[in-house]
Amino acid sequence: MRGTIEHAFVGTRRFDLRGRLGDGGGGVVYRAFDRQREQEVALKVMHRRDGEERFDIATLAELSHLAHPNLVRLHELVDDGDRQLLSMELIEGIDLLSYVHASGRGFDELRVRAVFGQLAQGLTALHVARKVHRDVKPANVRVTAQGRVVLLDLDLALDLDAERSER
Repeated sequence: MRGTIEHAFVGTRRFDLRGRLGDGGGGVVYRAFDRQREQEVALKVMHRRDGEERFDIATLAELSHLAHPNLVRLHELVDDGDRQLLSMELIEGIDLLSYVHASGRGFDELRVRAVFGQLAQGLTALHVARKVHRDVKPANVRVTAQGRVVLLDLDLALDLDAERSER
């Protein structure tokens, strides 16, 4: 449940909104033109919640240095005091289930093997970096027209070392 009343987001001087891509528990994702980068990006406007920490900047810094073809590339976290905006690579593609059901007659076995092989590689890269995703599901996996599988919603990742030190 959201802790504050949120007003419609219309963009910023830096980010020109081009459309809404989706939403979930963590925030709303927009297609936006980043005037500073001079390119289109996915821009997640993080939901504010009472009693919860804002996104961990240290974890973002570590994740933004994690360059792997099967993980969405995070650019930066912009905190304007009222909200946090997470700028990331814009992935053009379809969700995992749509991709593996492309024929309309059940699963395409070759596509299933390709998708899960690449997804495992992305998850392995996260785990080697001592992070765990926490919300791997078909909606958080995109497949591009070239067959590249990309795991989204890295802002949900948990630092395994930080978790152990809190116990």
